[in-house]
Amino acid sequence: MLRNTYNSDARCCTPYSQVVEPDGRMRVDACVCAGNALASLAEAFEFAHQIQQEQQQQQQQQQQQCILYRQACAMYESALEQEEDALTYSNMGDALMQMCQVQLCF
Repeated sequence: MLRNTYNSDARCCTPYSQVVEPDGRMRVDACVCAGNALASLAEAFEFAHQIQQEQQQQQQQQQQQCILYRQACAMYESALEQEEDALTYSNMGDALMQMCQVQLCF
């Protein structure tokens, strides 16, 4: 995403640093614009970090769901080894379908 852009602060402010008063100082409006650009860059970093955290949390949740679906299927298989039952086959089919849907999101 926005990796290795910490040096972008200098680049995003370069045009503003060329807008100077006769004594060589940056004009007030240029300072404000440079400050706004830096603040926007900081917000972009924060937003990118939040998205990355959400994606990691979602992936962990999906992994946990898959583990639970596999365990459910193992229980259904155990039940079917002892006694064949149409409802148990249906339940196992549902669990397998749901597991497939979760895995497609990886």
